[in-house]
Amino acid sequence: MKVIHTGIQSEPAIGVLRQLEAETQSSEKLGLDWISVLYTGIDVPGRVHERSSVSSDKRFPFRLAYYRWLYKKTRDIDVILLRYSVYDPLQMLFVLLCGRKVYTVHHTLEVPELTLSSSKAKTLIEKILGPITLSLADGIIAVLPDILDYEMQRRLIKRDIPHKVYTNGVDYYAKINFPTADDRKKKEAESPAPEFLFVSSKFQPWQGLEDMFNAASNYQGDFICHMVGELTSEQAELLKGDKRFVAHGLVQKDKISELIAISDMGISNLSAHKKDMQNVPALKVREYLMEGLAVYAGHGDMLPDDFKYYKHGPIDLQVMCEFALEHRHNDRPAVSEISRPHIEKETLLKDLHAFLLDHE
Repeated sequence: MKVIHTGIQSEPAIGVLRQLEAETQSSEKLGLDWISVLYTGIDVPGRVHERSSVSSDKRFPFRLAYYRWLYKKTRDIDVILLRYSVYDPLQMLFVLLCGRKVYTVHHTLEVPELTLSSSKAKTLIEKILGPITLSLADGIIAVLPDILDYEMQRRLIKRDIPHKVYTNGVDYYAKINFPTADDRKKKEAESPAPEFLFVSSKFQPWQGLEDMFNAASNYQGDFICHMVGELTSEQAELLKGDKRFVAHGLVQKDKISELIAISDMGISNLSAHKKDMQNVPALKVREYLMEGLAVYAGHGDMLPDDFKYYKHGPIDLQVMCEFALEHRHNDRPAVSEISRPHIEKETLLKDLHAFLLDHE
């Protein structure tokens, strides 16, 4: 069975590329006949993208070029895993006409997210096209049970089709330079205040940056929050008012690892409720845990209830600081290994491939 996992983004998100890279690594190790590729409007590092010859500035021609490319690419493919695109009539036509088994792949509750971040017209188009596209698909895959239930329910035709949860994961192939106990003690002597790391390519409303800043304005305790990602001009101006927030901008993975080493805790989405999501299998959570860093978030995850290195709750700086200090001296290699069965991409991919074989 030959599988392609594909999607389209004019300017690809770093997290999406990392997921496809991890999937490629894992498929090679498992010996699977598997292609992971993102169709893009720009050149990006790595081997999991296909640069379009058509400018992404024009949405329709760019997407038409993608589906033409994908149609040709999939003549010898058995199964297509198609990362779902919102308000996309060409996607609907491709699923109908491609002549291959297609599973749509979902990472969010599309209509609630569009309601929060896009126009009423685009939201309305998705409300019309989405149920049709999902009814035409041969199966549905989602990163969370809540999302899977949502997609299954919004189909026009409620026929029984294969469906599965395939959550985000990371690969453990790269060598991790964990900080030593002496490193941590030295860092504590230099900077006793708890240090957080908050990473996001862009700080959308559901990331909760503004909500955290507002909570911090009512908290007088010391902490340092390292912000990694692209800030809007309004967000950058906001953070200037509190020196406890340190903006690093967009940085390379090596720099993120350096910040992980000096941080006591990682922060994930703090306001996912804004798009009606109570659980989020965030990639950043898995990357933090792989490097042995405990995580605080405003949402649940696919981790066991008794998993002590992940805590979720409201934005309470006192609680967050206490949690960070509680985990300051963790044995980071041990945390990484304890986390591994729950977050490793290879295990997740092997399970998905077995599912696809069962429904071939």
